Amino acid sequence: MEIIKELTGEELQSKECYGVDKNSYKRGTYLLTYTGREFYPLHPDPNNVDIKDIAHSLSNSCRFTGHISKFYSVAQHSVIVSHLCQPENALAGLLHDASEAYLSDIARPVKYTEKMEGYREIEALLEKTINEKFGIPYPMSADVKYADDMALLAEGYQLFKPIPNWVIARLKAANLEKPLVTLDGAWLPSVAEGKFMKRFLELQGVSFVVPTETELENEY
Repeated sequence: MEIIKELTGEELQSKECYGVDKNSYKRGTYLLTYTGREFYPLHPDPNNVDIKDIAHSLSNSCRFTGHISKFYSVAQHSVIVSHLCQPENALAGLLHDASEAYLSDIARPVKYTEKMEGYREIEALLEKTINEKFGIPYPMSADVKYADDMALLAEGYQLFKPIPNWVIARLKAANLEKPLVTLDGAWLPSVAEGKFMKRFLELQGVSFVVPTETELENEY
């Protein structure tokens, strides 16, 4: 995507995690990323983490294992969480699900069972590696977790038909009629990718002219 390339800049995108011995990482089977990198999810190297790969993958990944009324990406969820966090935690909020770009998420009824302990260990290693790359504290802060839960409640309320029992129960427990957060529709993948990158660059102090949604859609 030419527009995304123009927005990011080579220096930022080729950022190296200095002090890391690349040769110390074991090799195994790799996955090929959007930018053409060979990424080893079982032995991740922070130098091989690329924000363009994360933005692109998450924009094409649907929340709730796709069981919702319309396509709604993990990238859009991540942007919303970032804005709900305190400013000092905004980047952590944006990247709180970034490991899903290299290790697709598993539905909660399966993910948190005893049999999936190994998966959760792999996920934790990926999260630590990504956080190391971008200088984010690990594990997730209470502020990011709260923002994630706020977004989750809004998504459950607006994206399922009818409204799920777990959403109704959470609203009742909080003495609310509806979530405090309202979603801004559901973005197309190209739009979600552009807005994810825009948010990332804003948090890096990079200023630029934002392309319109039509321009982003026309990139595909």
